[in-house]
Amino acid sequence: MTVSCHLLRPNHRQEIPLEAVSGRIAEGQGLVWLELRGIDHPTLKHLERELNLHELAVEDALSAHQRPKVEDYPGGLFLVLRTARWWNDSVVYGETHVFCGPGHLACIRHDPGPGYGNVQDRLRAMIGDAMQLSLATAALEQSDSVQKLAGWGALFAVPTLVFSLYGMNFRNMPELDWPWGYPLTLAATAAACGWLYHHLKLRGWI
Repeated sequence: MTVSCHLLRPNHRQEIPLEAVSGRIAEGQGLVWLELRGIDHPTLKHLERELNLHELAVEDALSAHQRPKVEDYPGGLFLVLRTARWWNDSVVYGETHVFCGPGHLACIRHDPGPGYGNVQDRLRAMIGDAMQLSLATAALEQSDSVQKLAGWGALFAVPTLVFSLYGMNFRNMPELDWPWGYPLTLAATAAACGWLYHHLKLRGWI
């Protein structure tokens, strides 16, 4: 039996002991990847405690020659995969059992071969790319929110300016004596706000 246990983080892979698996999962600082080739009952029982695996899935993982399946247990999925790989100038068929749950992925291999180290490498890069995409998306959403706030602020600035101007109570304001002074002021304000709204809407600011 061979056991490989790593904590995968963006652009970093750290080897950890099997006894530290549950603690690292609880920390939530990365993905715990376990790979076991061949397995005995005591080790599997220890893995059951560390990962909080379902007892029926654990019993299935002890033996090979099972049909491919996906079973949903409390706390995670159990998968049986039939594999084929090119190894030592020939096609080698095997079987891999996978426990997949929050913060962990455990592969139990019933076949020879080099294992899934290359998959780990491609996964650590995918995690890094996903985090970069998440940060870029968050920055874009924040920029979009600031842009919309600025657009609405510009829209409300027009009536604010007009009403504050008339709130100064100047002595010489001839338009106050015009019969149409108030309706024209409202109409001009509404027209300016409508034009500005249409302009900002076309530019995607509101």
